[in-house]
Amino acid sequence: MAFLTLWRLLMKNSVVFKCHIKDEKYILKKMLKNGIDIISSKTTNRYIYYTVSENHFENLIKTDYKKVIIFEKYVGPKYYHILFLVNLEKIIVSLSIIILLFLSKLYILKVNIYTSDMYLKKLLKYSLMDEGIKNNSIRKSYNQTKIIKDKLINKYKDEIEWLEIEKKGYEYDVRLIKREKNEKSISSQRCNYVAIKSGTIKSIIAKKGVLMVQENNFVNSGEILISGDIIYNEELKTSVCADGKITGEVWYKVNVSYPFKKTKYYLKNNGTYNISMNIFNKKYKIFNDKYNESKKIASFGNDDFGLTVTKSSKKLKKTIAYSEEEASKKALDLVKKKIKLKAAKNSRILSENILKKDINNGKIDMEVLITVEEELGVVENY
Repeated sequence: MAFLTLWRLLMKNSVVFKCHIKDEKYILKKMLKNGIDIISSKTTNRYIYYTVSENHFENLIKTDYKKVIIFEKYVGPKYYHILFLVNLEKIIVSLSIIILLFLSKLYILKVNIYTSDMYLKKLLKYSLMDEGIKNNSIRKSYNQTKIIKDKLINKYKDEIEWLEIEKKGYEYDVRLIKREKNEKSISSQRCNYVAIKSGTIKSIIAKKGVLMVQENNFVNSGEILISGDIIYNEELKTSVCADGKITGEVWYKVNVSYPFKKTKYYLKNNGTYNISMNIFNKKYKIFNDKYNESKKIASFGNDDFGLTVTKSSKKLKKTIAYSEEEASKKALDLVKKKIKLKAAKNSRILSENILKKDINNGKIDMEVLITVEEELGVVENY
C-alpha cells in the first residue's frame, strides 16, 4: 500500500511553494477556505514550504491578493518533463557523443603510409583504397587486414620486401621495406667542392679529387676547394665528383636589441576540460568554458561529424625587469640563436665580442662579432 501511495504521488503533478513565516496564518486560512489538501510541509528559519497538487495551487494563487506565495518547483512527471526540455540540447549532444564513441571503435579516420619513396607511397595508397582501407572508412578485421597485406606483397613483390598494416586508435599505420634491386649504377657525375662562405681554413679531409687549398688559407665564397678535374702535365686526364670536408672560422656581425622589461603570458596548469560535437560545421559544447584561453587536446572525425576535446585555462601576465648585465646576457643568447639558424649544421661557436653597446628607450642595443667553426664547402656539379 505504501508503494502504491508513493507511486500515485510521483505520477501526480504537485507544486512546492513557499511563503514567509509571518504570512503562515494568511496562507493556512486561504487553503482551508478553498479546501486545499497539504501533501507535505517544511519550516526553515525564514520560510515555510508547502507541497500541494497542481490544480489546488492554481486555485490558491488566484486568491492570493497579498502576492506572498512564491513558486519553488514542480514535483512529479511535469518536473522531469521541464528538466528534459531545458537540457534537451545537452542530452542530444551527449547521446551523439556516446553513439560516436561506440561507432568510432569500428571507424578509421586516417591511413598513414611511412616511406620516403613517393612512387611507392602513391601506388600503395590507391591499392589500399581499392581494398577498402582509406581515410574515413569502416575498420577491417584482423583476418581481413592480413589477407590484404599478403595480397599486396604478392602483387608488388618486385617493389616491396616487407609490409605491415597496424591499427593504432583511430588510424592505420602502414610501414614497408623497399626491395633493393641489384643493379650496377654508373655515375658520370662531375663536381667540385666549392666554398659557400668566406673564412679561414682550420681542418681538411679530402677523399676524392685535387685539393686546391691548405690549412690557415683564407678563402672567399665561390672558390674551388677540391677540384673534380684530374690534371697531369697540364692535360685533363679524367673528371670525378670531388668529395671531402673542409671546416674553417667564419665571422658574423650581428645587431640585436633586448628590452629591460618584458611581459610574459602563461596559462595556469589547472584548467577545465570540455568536449564539443562537430555536426555540419557547427560546434555544440557540453559545458561552458570557464576561461577564455582554450587549447585543443584531441580531435576525431572532421567538421561535418566529429568530436573535439579542449582545455580552457586562465591566462596570466607577468612582467620581468632585467638589469643591464642580465639584458646583455639575454641579448647574447638571442645572438647565438640567430647564428645557429645561419650557420651550417654541426657548427660550433668559438667566441663572441661586443663591438658596440647603447641604451635607448628602455632597451639595450648591441653589435656583436661572432666567430664560428663550421663546414665551408658544398659539392656542386659542373
